[in-house]
Amino acid sequence: MSDPVRTPDVLTVARNLPKGAALIYRHFGADDREGIAKQLRAISTKSGLQFLVGQDVALAKLVGADGVHIPERDLVAAKSIREQHPDWIVTGAAHSLDAVLECAAAGLDACIVSPVFASDSISAGDPLGIMKLTEMVKAAPIPIIALGGINVETARQLSGTGVAGLAGVSGFAVFDTHTVSLSTKHVAQMAQLHGLEFTPGWPQSDFAEHLAAQTDDVLGIVSRGKLKGFVIARTSVDQAEILTLLVDQTHKRAGLGRALLQAAENKICKRGADIMFLDVAADNPAAIGLYENAGYARCGLRPGYYRRARGRVAAILYRKHLT
Repeated sequence: MSDPVRTPDVLTVARNLPKGAALIYRHFGADDREGIAKQLRAISTKSGLQFLVGQDVALAKLVGADGVHIPERDLVAAKSIREQHPDWIVTGAAHSLDAVLECAAAGLDACIVSPVFASDSISAGDPLGIMKLTEMVKAAPIPIIALGGINVETARQLSGTGVAGLAGVSGFAVFDTHTVSLSTKHVAQMAQLHGLEFTPGWPQSDFAEHLAAQTDDVLGIVSRGKLKGFVIARTSVDQAEILTLLVDQTHKRAGLGRALLQAAENKICKRGADIMFLDVAADNPAAIGLYENAGYARCGLRPGYYRRARGRVAAILYRKHLT
């Protein structure tokens, strides 16, 4: 499922999808939607993909799409669309069993249910979880496709739930996630990014100290000289701690945070540590989702640890055994 922000290069994503996959193009009113949709139709035909357009029936007809995907808020029109286009593949979005049953009553082919797991999407609500998803699948008269927080690790947890398929957005983003060890030339960018993400931000001198420390690994993702994100991890004998991890605001929800976390874990393992600790502000659901999806377990709480303009919030402590 495309997104103008989370999959900015949807054409490249489409070219790399395997035969038999389905691509849902959601343009959200983009000025170039007709041109993009025509190119996606051509790529889908060549690659053996099913091509659906999100919400826009007129555009789907114009480019000869295989069907449409209907947001939950527009399900009232689902039955009419189904009747007018009996040969189309028509799917609907649902966040509850009631919406699933509405999709079924309209005669839709499948229902995309979300969010199954904690998601970094800004529009995602509370995750349904495995148990509730399984109950929805059993009660649903049509196939259910799982969406939200789906990755290599969480997908395995869906075995036995009865879902008919998996869907994703940022999991298909095409970004360079190659990490490198940072140097003093990156200090200014690190301080700038940190200041945009946290209040107060760390001064440049702090980052210079981390770069010089023999116990610290400072890793980042750099593209054309610009720092997209970085992580700092400190090792002490057999234990390690993530001191900070952040991604440029313009590149969030694209898998860069997960790549940085994995790179830090790899470095820590090479140093001989077998357990990683970190803490996350309780009001940061995206970071909480990142770490919990990566296998980190809650192990404590620091009340009032982080300062906010409206007061202070707790820090949730996490740990993960790496070996």
